[in-house]
Amino acid sequence: MKNNFSLQWFGFICIQVLASSPHGLCFSSLGNTQPYSHSKSKNKIHLSASPNELCNYPSAEELTEEDLEGIRIQLGYVPTNLVSISARRGGSTNTPLVLKTYPLNGGAKRRKLKAEGKLTPFPTLYWFCSKEVGTAISDLERRGYVGKLEKRLLDEPEALSLFIKSHDCYARERWDSLSDDHRNYILQKEGMLVILRDSGIAGTDYKSFLISNKPSIKCLHAHYGHYRSQLEKSLLRTESDKDDHCTGDNYDEINIVGKWVHTILQHEFPELML
Repeated sequence: MKNNFSLQWFGFICIQVLASSPHGLCFSSLGNTQPYSHSKSKNKIHLSASPNELCNYPSAEELTEEDLEGIRIQLGYVPTNLVSISARRGGSTNTPLVLKTYPLNGGAKRRKLKAEGKLTPFPTLYWFCSKEVGTAISDLERRGYVGKLEKRLLDEPEALSLFIKSHDCYARERWDSLSDDHRNYILQKEGMLVILRDSGIAGTDYKSFLISNKPSIKCLHAHYGHYRSQLEKSLLRTESDKDDHCTGDNYDEINIVGKWVHTILQHEFPELML
């Protein structure tokens, strides 16, 4: 009964996140990714706290007014649990592509209001926010690429191993991003624990793949957002990050599905800047 409740709770959360997603039905063209340079100002966001004393989020990175406006254009608002822009589109575009969020109390405002100040899980660590690129990925999903890539995972054992490792990496990074107080609180809540510590990308029960050998891809946007954030993190990596095993230069945990999506986008939509 508890497991069914946890799954129903997670399903509700996914519906709310998707309801606030910018992915539309128009068509675009895509191109190659290029490195970008960070621009910073003194406009640091201090995220709001709920009445619950545990809800004290880390402040987001310093973002420019242009960054904030770019996020508002994509989502309609700036998420209260925003931590950073984890990936940007390349070239002169330089607009937000993926946001890194804190794993609690995020998503659409209507869901937060229903929570009545209580802590609610937000499992999407890397939130894909680009309308234009997101539309192209939605087009790939409509054309059956989820099934095609699932078959490719079955046909390539090494790729399947990478797929499982990328889920594990995502889950570990999400759990590690929580404060000690929040982790201790969640350890007492079985439903939240399953969502925030044990599930992978897009809430996937990836550990079952080790038994069934039947991989399932829930969302290409989520995998691509993770992959691009890994690459970005690799570009900005410092000596102090050398023990981080979830960056794009560690091939053992690269998001292989996100990498495939990137190649497909380049081929199918060569004019759109990724």
